Amino acid sequence: MANDPTEELKKLMKAVKGAPNHSIFLATVDKNGRPGNRIVSLKEINEKGISFMTDSISRKMQDVAHNNRVAGVMFWREHAIQVRFEGKLVQATEQENKDAWDMVPSVTRWNITVGNVSRKEGPGTHWETREQGIDIYRRLLPTYPEFVTDVAPNEHTYYIVPDYWEFWQMNPPFADRVAYEKSADGWKKVRRSPP
Repeated sequence: MANDPTEELKKLMKAVKGAPNHSIFLATVDKNGRPGNRIVSLKEINEKGISFMTDSISRKMQDVAHNNRVAGVMFWREHAIQVRFEGKLVQATEQENKDAWDMVPSVTRWNITVGNVSRKEGPGTHWETREQGIDIYRRLLPTYPEFVTDVAPNEHTYYIVPDYWEFWQMNPPFADRVAYEKSADGWKKVRRSPP
């Protein structure tokens, strides 16, 4: 395995290229210690970390405002592989955010933009009924061009910056587990005993 976990993840993702899109199960904790979990779509892996885009006023980002420690898991069932990581969440620069937005398909940009604006126009982030949200969405839809070039309101790119990784692969009679721990000298690679 590679000495750098980021390089190992890139290598792994090439190996599972035919698998469904790469999603991250992202866990956060709110100010009262209550955990939350959801799926986000991976955008890029580079020397800064693992990036994804999301609405900055979403519940997960409210959690991060109080505690920027997060945990994530990527799982490929058909390959019996999972990668989990723990670290801090940091916001990307404006240019990085614009570059990431430029890679989003136009139909998705449209939906994100109108959706984010409709939430701002509604009563907070909660609607009394689904129909209320659809009415706001339909009213706003004609005001946007077919191809939205400006980054949607409140949409930002964030980096998960791990300081701990574990690569798991089922290899009967047990799972192989290799951990990477961050230290002052770089990454320390450790083979864990089976769970």
